[in-house]
Amino acid sequence: LVCNYIHEGDSPPGECPVCATPKENFEPLLEEKTGQSTAQGKEEEILIIGAGIAGISAAEAVRQASAKARITILSKENHMPYYRLNLTRLLAGELNENQLPIHPHNWFQENNVNLVTGNPVSTIDTGKKEAKLKDGSVFPYDKLILTAGAHPFIPPFPGDAMENVTSLRHLDDARFILKQAQTSKSIVVI
Repeated sequence: LVCNYIHEGDSPPGECPVCATPKENFEPLLEEKTGQSTAQGKEEEILIIGAGIAGISAAEAVRQASAKARITILSKENHMPYYRLNLTRLLAGELNENQLPIHPHNWFQENNVNLVTGNPVSTIDTGKKEAKLKDGSVFPYDKLILTAGAHPFIPPFPGDAMENVTSLRHLDDARFILKQAQTSKSIVVI
């Protein structure tokens, strides 16, 4: 149930060899239990926190496994999910912002994936199985997938908190850098 590892045998292993989840999280394949296909899946509320490539890949995998799952992706960014690695190509002028998204807007509608942008998660209550957003919205879940990614580290050096010192992690960072490059006389890249 955690990493989709399929174990062949009459009983599950003591723990998953891939993700180390205990044997209680294994269940028989639907075909073996009922002879039915798993294509329809369960009517579960799947909540994905993070809309990078990992979050979108998780949504694709859930949708492939279950047509009935209700999938919600929460993103703190205000943009459609995009290929973060292409931000450097955007800075280099090799592509434009329209080429960044992983999927077009209609993909989310066609795949019945609820995408919530621009509102970061403030708390996760695993007891109640719900995530609360900064604006107070609450999203319940049956299964939670965390794909929040990493954050950039700016080494502590004199001037690290100055106005134009920035990292490149988000589309807004790239936009800021491009804007500053139009008027700046010198730029240092570390």
